[in-house]
Amino acid sequence: MKAMAEQFVKRLGLKKAITEEAATERNMLPHEVDWGNLVKDASRVERSITSQLRSGFNPEPEHITSVRKIRGTRPVAIWGIVERIVYRALVGLALGENFTFDRSGESYLRFVNAPISYASTKQRAIDKKTSTSLFFVNTSEVEYVVAADIAAFYQYIDHNVLARELRLRGGDFDAIDHLIALLQEVQGRTFGIPQLLDSSDFLSEVYIDCVERDLHRHGLAAWRYNDDFRIACRTYGESLQAIEKLDAAARAVGLVTNEYKTLTHGFVKYVWDHVGLVEHERQGVVDLDEIEMAIAEYTEDFSEDLDSARQAVQQAASDHPDESIDPRNISAAGMRRLRRAIGSLAAESDSTVVGEVGDLLPYVPAITPTVCRYLVAAFPGAPTEVTEVVGAAINLSMNEWQAQWLVQLIHELELLNGLPSDGLAERVVWVRNLRLESPSPVTVAYATRALSGSGHMSTDEIVQSLDSSPGVLLPWYAESLRAHFNRTQDEDAKKRLQAVKDGSPLLSSLIGQI
Repeated sequence: MKAMAEQFVKRLGLKKAITEEAATERNMLPHEVDWGNLVKDASRVERSITSQLRSGFNPEPEHITSVRKIRGTRPVAIWGIVERIVYRALVGLALGENFTFDRSGESYLRFVNAPISYASTKQRAIDKKTSTSLFFVNTSEVEYVVAADIAAFYQYIDHNVLARELRLRGGDFDAIDHLIALLQEVQGRTFGIPQLLDSSDFLSEVYIDCVERDLHRHGLAAWRYNDDFRIACRTYGESLQAIEKLDAAARAVGLVTNEYKTLTHGFVKYVWDHVGLVEHERQGVVDLDEIEMAIAEYTEDFSEDLDSARQAVQQAASDHPDESIDPRNISAAGMRRLRRAIGSLAAESDSTVVGEVGDLLPYVPAITPTVCRYLVAAFPGAPTEVTEVVGAAINLSMNEWQAQWLVQLIHELELLNGLPSDGLAERVVWVRNLRLESPSPVTVAYATRALSGSGHMSTDEIVQSLDSSPGVLLPWYAESLRAHFNRTQDEDAKKRLQAVKDGSPLLSSLIGQI
C-alpha cells in the first residue's frame, strides 16, 4: 500500500479500532488469539502501526479456512492482527458519519413479519368493523411472497462497485482509496471481502443496499435483511417478474441470486412456514395478537424451559428422531432448533445430556462449534462424561475445521495435562499427528498451541513451526512460546521468546512481560 499522510493516519482512530477489534467474536472459528495485552498496550501498538502506515504498509496475505454449513462449506479468511486493525479503522472513515447498522434478532423478526404487516394494509373490501380487529390472511390482495437470497454474497462483492457506493454516501475519499488497496493486497484479487468480521458486515450492508434500491425504484414491495429478500406480490405472474428484477439488480453489481433458495410462497403458506401460524379452520382469519405470540415462539431459546431443551437434544440423538430434527437429514429449521437448545443448556452449565450432544457430531458437522461450547460449560459438572465424548470424537472422520475446534476444546479443558490416565496418550498422539500431518497451517497452529501449553513440545519444535508458518498465524506461535516458557521457566525458551519479542513490536505487546 502507498504511504499515508500523517494527518490522515491521525484521523483513523487506531486505538479505538484496536479496542473494538479485540471485542470481535468470530463465532464460527475456535478462539484465535488473546488480545488482552494488545489492549493494555494500545498506545504502543498504535505507534507501531502508525509507523508502518506512514512508510508504506505491506500487509500479510490472508489464509483461508473452510467452515462447514448444513450443505457444503463457506470460506473464512484469517487476517493478521495489524491488517484487521487497519481494516476496521479504514472502514470507519470510509462509511461516513451517518451510517447505521442493525442485524439484531428483533430486526430479523421485523423483516420476516414485514410481508404480513404489509398484507394487512392491502385488504379487499370487507366488513369495516371486522377488519379493524382481525388480520384476514385469505382476503389480502397479497397472494404470494417471494423469498430469495444472494449466492456467496461476500465472496463476489466487486471492489469498484463498493468504492462507488461508499463515495455516494460521502465517505472519506482517501480512506476509500486505501481501503480498496488493502482488500486487494491482502486477498490478491479485485473482489470479495473477508467473512466473520464486523467491518465486512458494515461494508456488505452498503453494497447490497443498491440492490434493494433498485427493487424499490421499480415499485416492488420488497424488504431485506443482510442478503435475504422478501417481495410481496398480488399475482403469480407478478412474482415471476419480481424474481427477474431481483436477478437483474443483483447481476448489475456482479452478484447472482441463489436459485435453490429462491422460492415463491403462497401467502398463507408463508405465514405458516415463517411465523408458525396456523389458519383458523372456520374463519380463515388470524388475530394480530396471535402473530406477535407466534413470533415470540419462533425465537424461543428454551432459557425458561430447560426440560424442553433436553428433550429436543435427546429426541435428535434417539434411534427414531422427529423428522424436523433428524441429524441424518437436518433442515435449516432443525439446525436452528438444536443450536438454541444446546446453547440454552450451555448457558445454564447443564450437563445432563453430554452423551446425547456428543452423539450428534458424526451426523451434523456444522453444529461442532455449538457442541464444543456446550462441552466446555458442562465439563465442571461432568468431567468424565465430557472426556469420554472427546475420546470418541477424535476417532471420527472430520474435516480440518472440525479438527481445529476439537483441538481448541482439548486445549481449553487441559485434557493434555496431568499424569497418564485413560485416553491421555491417545489424545496426545492425535494432536501430535495433526501437527505433523495436517495440510492446513491453521490446524497446525492450533495443535502447536495445545501441545506447547501442556509440555508435549520442545522449544526447537515450536520455533521450527513458527519459521515455516504463514505470517498471519505468528500470534499463535507467540502464544505457544509464551505458554511453553511459563510451564518450563527454561532459559533457552526465554531467550527464544525474547528474540521473537524484539523482532516485532506487535508480538512484543501480544506476549507481554516475560
